[in-house]
Amino acid sequence: MTLAGASLAGCSSDAVFRDDFTTETLGTRPSDNPPGDPVGDTIYSSDGLSPVAGQLTVVDDPDLGSRAVRYANVATPVWYRYLGFMGAPVALSDSERYWALWYGVAEFDFGGSDLRVWLGDGHFGAVAALVFKANGTLQLQTGTGSGASSGSLPTYETLGTVTEGQPHTVIWSVNRTTEEYAVALFQPSGHLASGHLASGLRPVLDTGPLDTERPTLYRWYEDNANGSGDYVIDGIRILFEEPKMAP
Repeated sequence: MTLAGASLAGCSSDAVFRDDFTTETLGTRPSDNPPGDPVGDTIYSSDGLSPVAGQLTVVDDPDLGSRAVRYANVATPVWYRYLGFMGAPVALSDSERYWALWYGVAEFDFGGSDLRVWLGDGHFGAVAALVFKANGTLQLQTGTGSGASSGSLPTYETLGTVTEGQPHTVIWSVNRTTEEYAVALFQPSGHLASGHLASGLRPVLDTGPLDTERPTLYRWYEDNANGSGDYVIDGIRILFEEPKMAP
């Protein structure tokens, strides 16, 4: 059974982004335009017309039990490392809440870059953000700061440790009305006492991206370092109907 089948039940017709890579060709980059519904969702990569070899590759992952995409910490400048999963345009009146989720497996490299993951708008704005540290620690960003020139830097809180090489599920929920979010990373219970890492209800980092018509999930190896670390992703969804957990 795949992780997707074990963790969540059903798919929403209200998805604005959906990709499970099942029709993609192994060893290639995924299509910029995921097949099927919804129409208009997009995969964005900042390497543009000159793709970086090995950065984004469709793989058959034995841990997830499915075809997936591997995002690797390759040797390229940080401004060529942005990866975005952009929802199809949606009318804001459709919902006061939305969700984003995926299945993942992380491999870490102590000498490599931290991996920033955030949920926001189509212009790199952030509603909320996580950082997968190169040593496996998972951090939640709790404040943006006002900039290095003023001495006020972003703040972070440690949620726990991500188990390397083990499948996990991440679910984000956002309430546009209350300007709050929550995120949880579910791991096999045998690897952590609690089985999951959770933020609880938090205020969004910035209210501006709540008004987007294209909710977007980003990944970015943010440090000027490269290494053997990578993150394998499958079953990506951004949707306006709460996902159902399987019994």
